[in-house]
Amino acid sequence: MSYRLEQIRYDKFARHLHPAGIAHHMRPKSVETIMDTIGSNRIHNANVLEIGCGQGYLVNHFLFAGAKHVIGTDVTQQIIDTIPLNAYKNYTEEQKSFDFYVEDFEKVGRKRFATKYKDVQIISMFIGIEVLVRKLAILFDEMDNVHTIVFMTPTSKFKEMKTLLNQYAKTQGWTIEEFTLHLSGSGEQRHGMVIKRAM
Repeated sequence: MSYRLEQIRYDKFARHLHPAGIAHHMRPKSVETIMDTIGSNRIHNANVLEIGCGQGYLVNHFLFAGAKHVIGTDVTQQIIDTIPLNAYKNYTEEQKSFDFYVEDFEKVGRKRFATKYKDVQIISMFIGIEVLVRKLAILFDEMDNVHTIVFMTPTSKFKEMKTLLNQYAKTQGWTIEEFTLHLSGSGEQRHGMVIKRAM
């Protein structure tokens, strides 16, 4: 399984676009790191929600990694409209599916969110804003159907939250793994975290 070759394939459909978001700028090795840290056994046949999907880069890679259905959400219709839907044709031929919605994660109510995504097992978010990561952690604690969350850690105000997450992990039996992302071009590093509960 080569994420580098998959990125080349996807970029053939998206090459005319101006890439939006951190995910589209990840090096293929970083995408592989994310998927390996989550674990193929968790991704296989899973329903995944990718919050802040941008132009669908990680939606594509979750399908490539074995997910059954992936939903991508972003805050603006203009970004959703730039997603190269033809890049996903090979996945529909494999009986996999995907959806894209305009949705502001910060504004959607927790009860409505939990109802709307009651079949999701994995939630991914590479926005890196502290208030959004905090909300994601609260939802993870409340939504038993979700067994894994993966996110980019905020660059500020995260020390206190990391302590809180570690406390939660001890009481709830969660496992926490951290990883480093590298962005193409600049080589800039970002940090991420995967939190898992027993499946």
